[in-house]
Amino acid sequence: SSSFGLTMPKAVIFDWDSTLAENWGAIGRSINATLSEFNQPTWGEAELRLRAKGSARDTFPILFGGEWETALAFFHAKFEEFHVAEVKALPGAAEMLEAMHLQGVPVSLVSNKTGKFLRAEVSALGWNDWFLNVIGAADAERDKPAPDPVYLALAGAKTDAGPDVWFVGDTKIDMECA
Repeated sequence: SSSFGLTMPKAVIFDWDSTLAENWGAIGRSINATLSEFNQPTWGEAELRLRAKGSARDTFPILFGGEWETALAFFHAKFEEFHVAEVKALPGAAEMLEAMHLQGVPVSLVSNKTGKFLRAEVSALGWNDWFLNVIGAADAERDKPAPDPVYLALAGAKTDAGPDVWFVGDTKIDMECA
């Protein structure tokens, strides 16, 4: 318990991009290459950060209509070229995760980044041992903001979703999911 009335959480779920790590360069180059390939206007950094919140399986049908699966395959191919080399930890993230691990707090990730890319980035930073579960887009039946990935993230945490589980993120989708 603290002077703010907070108690140690039984589990913590983090979002990834802009919460623990940063990879906007790779995301931006990949989405803009995809938009160009499909004859759509590209996005500047501000528009990218505003629009790149939902999972690709939720947003690509809106952006690309009937060609969304082809566009998604193109995006994934571009992103796979350089995302691992460019992922960076946000300041203090590694130290915080290590401290939580040492305190025995189960920590998981829930991201709308495709699961295989998310797990590759976690591994590239050397953070695998700090996460109980790493849940990305398409790992659950539905993606954030649906609660499905939270239930997967808590598997093995010996607690259920509730007030003793903290969800830490940076977007409205994260708040809705929490």
